[in-house]
Amino acid sequence: MNDKDCSCETCRQREKLELEFPEKEIGLQYAYWKLREDINLVVSAEELPYIQEELKDKPLQILNEEKVQYILAYGVFKSQTEFHQDFFDLKLSKMGTYFYFNSEQEQCLEVKIIDYTVLAKQENEAKVCLLLKANDFLPFPKNQEELSVTLSMTMSELGNTIKNLVFSRIEYGFFRLDSGKVIDKDKIGHWKKQISSKKCFEVPFKRFLIIESEETD
Repeated sequence: MNDKDCSCETCRQREKLELEFPEKEIGLQYAYWKLREDINLVVSAEELPYIQEELKDKPLQILNEEKVQYILAYGVFKSQTEFHQDFFDLKLSKMGTYFYFNSEQEQCLEVKIIDYTVLAKQENEAKVCLLLKANDFLPFPKNQEELSVTLSMTMSELGNTIKNLVFSRIEYGFFRLDSGKVIDKDKIGHWKKQISSKKCFEVPFKRFLIIESEETD
């Protein structure tokens, strides 16, 4: 990927953005946080101040089953291959309870994955379309300057704030969701017919961010 002569999809994508936005920095949303010599935890940029306790978030908001809406979401699942083979942690996600962190609300919110379909696979990642049940519409990015939504498995025994809940990613994979839409309850029985082939094509395995360069004196 660092080879200038590399012609893989990710490098082509980055090169295109660098040419299109020469005055901006091109970055990634996720980074590895080294916990021990043998354990790395994937964290998202907006979570760091709360994980490092520079800021304090509110407790996890549990899903209210009486006030749900159904959401069709597109994105990428990154499997935790140190614990699971053949995307077994993706299979476990069906009817599973997950959470995402909303930085505006400073809170983790719970959702339920009703079903999913795999669009494509590449090494330990899979492009997916999810059928979700949530209380609020998820804060999907409006452009390439905004962060994607990160869905991780809820393990209540870990705690109820982001600095504890993120540790489920040590054992289970997580979803990066780039876009989505609300669908009617009467359409969930045949939800896969609502999938847009255009949206599927637009999902990249690696999603780069366009970042304002820091000015130097």
